[in-house]
Amino acid sequence: MAALFGCLLGLLVSQRVTGPTRLDDTPAPLLSPSGFIDGLSHWLDGGERVFYDWRIRQLGEVSERSDRVVLVSIDDDTLAEAQQGPRADIAAYPWPRQVMGGMVHRLVEEGASVVMLDFAYPELSPRACVTPTRSGRGALSQDDDALRALLDQDPGHSVLAFRWGAEGTRTLPPTGRLWPYRVRLGSYSGVTDARARAQSVLALQRPAFLIPVGKGLEVWAGVADEGEGRSLGEQLGTAAASIQERRAADDAFRVAPSDLFLALASVQVQGLDPEKLLEVRQLQHPVTPLLSPASGYGATTLPGDSDGVVRGVPHLVAYSPHGGERYVLPSLPLAAAMRLAGTQKLRYADGRLYIGDKYSVPMDASGYSLLRWEAPSATRGARGPLARSIRAWNVLLNLFDTQEARPARFDHDLDGRAVILTNTSSYAPERRVTPIGPGIANGAVLGQALANILASDGIVRAPPKVDMLATMGLAFIGAFLALSCSWLLRSVGGAFLFVCVAVAAGAGYV
Repeated sequence: MAALFGCLLGLLVSQRVTGPTRLDDTPAPLLSPSGFIDGLSHWLDGGERVFYDWRIRQLGEVSERSDRVVLVSIDDDTLAEAQQGPRADIAAYPWPRQVMGGMVHRLVEEGASVVMLDFAYPELSPRACVTPTRSGRGALSQDDDALRALLDQDPGHSVLAFRWGAEGTRTLPPTGRLWPYRVRLGSYSGVTDARARAQSVLALQRPAFLIPVGKGLEVWAGVADEGEGRSLGEQLGTAAASIQERRAADDAFRVAPSDLFLALASVQVQGLDPEKLLEVRQLQHPVTPLLSPASGYGATTLPGDSDGVVRGVPHLVAYSPHGGERYVLPSLPLAAAMRLAGTQKLRYADGRLYIGDKYSVPMDASGYSLLRWEAPSATRGARGPLARSIRAWNVLLNLFDTQEARPARFDHDLDGRAVILTNTSSYAPERRVTPIGPGIANGAVLGQALANILASDGIVRAPPKVDMLATMGLAFIGAFLALSCSWLLRSVGGAFLFVCVAVAAGAGYV
């Protein structure tokens, strides 16, 4: 009986969920065989999580908080200081994106190796405007363009955030108004220059087309009529632009903002099957003027387990915009680690994800990594499990000092450290519940994930098959000890029956 119970328990353990569950997963009916097994597996998984969380806190007791990642916190005190200060542009939150770009530039000047922005910018800035009298890049949204220009001053030192959703149905962007004409805006020999030109078109809320001609690409923009085509050509610095009627075949070469984003953000992972990754169905990526190869892009979405607790980070997810080609997208910590390692090379082998030859982190085949928390409990401050946090107000004061040619008043000791700029005020999104306690800011969880990568550390979870075999083995040992003291094992027939059952059960599992 003990052996039979152990076999059943091992089977249930082998069916446990190893990562966060999707919200739209439909459970099987409880009275069906699969529903019954799922129910028991979730019950066992709940018990395992209790012991797992306890073990994580015990590891936190003997761990040292990392100071390689520093949290810069926009907290309530910072917002209060800004509201009472002399600068009218930061009296109300959210601040202009130009101010955010200035903070990033200032942090890099103070020695930060990379700055992650835990803010999604899926729409044009509320302070945005299109300047028709200016051409080229200057015709873009001024606030977004100012942020992009400041980030471009420190290429390779910034990582912008995007968000994803795995639930619901895949939605395609609306087609919008018709554009019966097209205006030619230039010919380019390389795809990078052509995409940059298409980006300026998309920023003006016009469709862009990259049409192959010979060995190069022509960039065209959709317009409503010939007059609008001439006006758009002049606005973007193309005098006497060619204007033609748009053809139905042009749609095959149309470039959407998401296409530009995927070209910049997607990664290739050697040794990993993209089919096993969590497939996401919606993306909220930075608005078109903010897209540039000078920055990295990573996801800030942190799904919890079925009990709502965040125990890990999906470092890789898959996205298929039209149900066809799959793009692999990284998390914000992973994108930052790639910038720090100076590589786009990712490799997956033996349960670890390798970032070039510099860093690695434990990860399962679905792209999910459990976090090694470096604290036994969450602190009251914004830093959570990290060793250091800095008030954003201090960074702003240093920024204003340098703008007015005064010495910076604070020394933040950021040389060689990664920084995550996040919102921990009462305006911040929902706080995260974690094994070390509730109320941890999203940025602090992402910072802990990056600290794990930089230390090439993490939690390695035993494969389900190992759990199953261990449970079976312990069950048979218990059964043997029980039978050794019973009358059954004293007979040859009883001993033979026990051995036969053990062999049959083992053969069935193999």
